[in-house]
Amino acid sequence: MNPTTFTNTIETGLQVLQPSASLGSFSLTQVGANVQLDWQTQTETDNEGFIVHRSEDNSFFYAIASYANDPSLVGAGTTTTPQNYTFTDVSVTANTTYYYKLTAVKTGGNEYSLESIIPTITVLPTNLEEEKNLPNGFSLSQNFPNPFNPTTSINYELEITNYEFAKLVIFNVLGEVVNEFVLENSTGSVVWDGKDFKGNLVSSGTYLYRIETNNFISDTKKSILIK
Repeated sequence: MNPTTFTNTIETGLQVLQPSASLGSFSLTQVGANVQLDWQTQTETDNEGFIVHRSEDNSFFYAIASYANDPSLVGAGTTTTPQNYTFTDVSVTANTTYYYKLTAVKTGGNEYSLESIIPTITVLPTNLEEEKNLPNGFSLSQNFPNPFNPTTSINYELEITNYEFAKLVIFNVLGEVVNEFVLENSTGSVVWDGKDFKGNLVSSGTYLYRIETNNFISDTKKSILIK
């Protein structure tokens, strides 16, 4: 390999390692019952877009939105001009503290975590929260056993006037829905056998679950499947 080729190879490698976006600012604002995320990039290089991650303990983060299915998260490609982005998280719960971070995905699929700024916010109750008519008898239990293999049970309670169209949703750490269970009773238990929609066993790892209805989205709990 001649020196010119060697130099070009090094430069190409460094380009691949460089993040696709340089984060200038990242802030959170409560708007009604939701959390609005605003950030600005200083420069972008082959930036496909962003993935938004959230945590309730500043240690375990999971994806809640991606440029793949949200146009507001699509990147600007390559630019040296500052770019502004806004995303609204509508799946938060009052009296809960949340941490957020971003990852930027470069053309070709390389993903870079932008951890220079990890803002936090505690969501306060609002009149909009009251309008959601959260059921007084609502509860979502931690699955047991946890970790589990091959099955785990998740107990829930939902007032009879609010459980219509309710479902227990299980998704992976990328935010992809793995399985759903329709809740046909106001109280009961869901048994998950570690399978997806198609009946295939999913891989070992961490999975998340929550209850969703037309009126509200519950807090998210974590379960671990081992094999």
